[in-house]
Amino acid sequence: HHRQTRRFGPDCPANLIGLCSRCHHEVVHGQPKRSMALGLIVSRHSTDPCGVPLTVDGVTVRLLCSGAQTP
Repeated sequence: HHRQTRRFGPDCPANLIGLCSRCHHEVVHGQPKRSMALGLIVSRHSTDPCGVPLTVDGVTVRLLCSGAQTP
C-alpha cells in the first residue's frame, strides 16, 4: 500500500506498507478519514511521507526513507 498515492508520493520505504487485500480495501475505501488520522494514508498535499507518523495497534512510529523505524 502506498501511504501517499503513487502519483504524488515516492517509492521509498517510508511511503510503503504491506497490507492484505481486505485491509487495503478497508483503509482506502472503508474508513479513509480514520486511516489518514492513523497515518495509513498521507495527504497528497503533504510534502513528505517521512514527516507523517504511522500508528498501528497503539504504537506510533516514523518511517524513514532508509527503511528504519524510530519510536
